Amino acid sequence: MGQFFELGETTLNKLARVIAVLCFSTAVAGQAFAAKTLDDWMETQQAKSLEYILPNLSPSDAAAGVVVAASSRSYPDYYYHWVRDSGIVVYSMVQEFERLGASSEKNQLAQFLIDYVTFSRANQLTKTLSGMGEPKFYIDGKAFDGPWGRPQNDGPALRAISLVALANVWMKAGKENWVRERLYDGKIPSYTVLKADLEFTAHHWRETCFDLWEEVKGVHFYSRMAQRRALIDGAWLADRLNDGAAASFYRKEADKIGGELLSHWDSSKGVLIPTTYRDGGLDYKNTGIDSSVIIAALHGRTNDGFLSVTDDKMLSTFERQVVAFRNAYDINKKNQIKGLAIGRYPEDKYEGGSTEDHVRKGEGNPWFLLTLGFGEFLLRSAAEFERKGSFTVNSTNAAFFRYIGVDSNAGTDELVKAMRAKADAFFVRVKYHATSDGRLPEQFNRHNGFGQGAKDLTWSYAAFLTAAAAR
Repeated sequence: MGQFFELGETTLNKLARVIAVLCFSTAVAGQAFAAKTLDDWMETQQAKSLEYILPNLSPSDAAAGVVVAASSRSYPDYYYHWVRDSGIVVYSMVQEFERLGASSEKNQLAQFLIDYVTFSRANQLTKTLSGMGEPKFYIDGKAFDGPWGRPQNDGPALRAISLVALANVWMKAGKENWVRERLYDGKIPSYTVLKADLEFTAHHWRETCFDLWEEVKGVHFYSRMAQRRALIDGAWLADRLNDGAAASFYRKEADKIGGELLSHWDSSKGVLIPTTYRDGGLDYKNTGIDSSVIIAALHGRTNDGFLSVTDDKMLSTFERQVVAFRNAYDINKKNQIKGLAIGRYPEDKYEGGSTEDHVRKGEGNPWFLLTLGFGEFLLRSAAEFERKGSFTVNSTNAAFFRYIGVDSNAGTDELVKAMRAKADAFFVRVKYHATSDGRLPEQFNRHNGFGQGAKDLTWSYAAFLTAAAAR
């Protein structure tokens, strides 16, 4: 919003202009917000999210197969290929590829997915400062050589998860030979991208690394949930491709990761702690509240029920985090919108690198992708309870069910209905803060709700698409 102001204005005049612009923008946003029901908006936003995500896949000035984290090139500069972000985005693109009928978008996605495999293998073969754990690359494929929080070992695991999903789609389409040639060759050392990622994950999951927020070095719940799922998914594929020895090895390592993950539970706080054994990076995170734990339940979900979206520990963690974020942001305290805005963690100081006059430096904000993720968590949890046909209230999860608004006397149908309503409230919150044409940046301001940080954050759109699929 800085472009609205001329040099030489007094502070008072500038403040008056800010208020005028904000009031006008709020009126416009309110009109757009009221224009559609949530159902209508979700349908429209699904199409918009795919429309806005496609230009960030293999953009014309980048190598084929690149996923730029955002279209923003300054304040902040996110015009890079992050291994983590690309893995998350590609998983959603595989999902969209299956959903779409014959169309130009489906054809574009098919070519992009093939190019992504080629580009990712080239990343693996590129000499970097931290080997396979290198966080990001320049858009021409060269290794990023500036100072950064490295290594980040969740990247290869998330890429593996997306590529197992792609392998499954390709094999259903009769392309098993392509999968064997380009994704999983069953050899050691491997000449294929997916097999190489699985081997790296199986042998390096014990090592400390930086977290998904790129701020703290240690042992991270999110990273290990992703690593565990990668190995379980990889074992399934290895069995399909007659690589039984590798499948057995991957499952054994996944079991070991599971044992380590349980050590993140802090019964005194009722939360799963995001990081243990910190050995570098930021040291002011002390509440134990971090939304990455909830996102881990989504990105690391498997079919074995381990720390799933209905696990008592996960439910307790969800409720504690909702309380923390309700108290953290002014826009949550004002109660204009039913749904809560969710950020990374209460102590967050990253404001998104924005230069707008209304932005307060050193003050973290809610994120679109996290608010969407909390809604998706509730939807997937509700679906699981519906499949089970029952639920039990106990001392660990009681606060969660109070938050939902049901007690032990409620039936499963009542619980599921209440959980879906709570999930929709998160989507209403996103609807309110999105632009009238469906743009989703990285963050929205904790005081006034206006977007800030990287514009057109690719992960924001991917998070909407996976949440919409769950809904």
